Amino acid sequence: MEWLTDELLCYGGAVLAGVTMAAAVLYLLISKIQFLRLESRLDHEYGTSLRKRRKKNHG
Repeated sequence: MEWLTDELLCYGGAVLAGVTMAAAVLYLLISKIQFLRLESRLDHEYGTSLRKRRKKNHG
């Protein structure tokens, strides 16, 4: 397999690691946005007193 050289493996691994890191950052960003939307919706439906009770009970 001449096409499978050390350089190809090195650069391919670096590219794969970069893509994985970008996907992780995107995932964390999307999950944070969804969390903030849910928290806002809960505040709208139940008021902010629910959040105060949650923080008081959980530390």
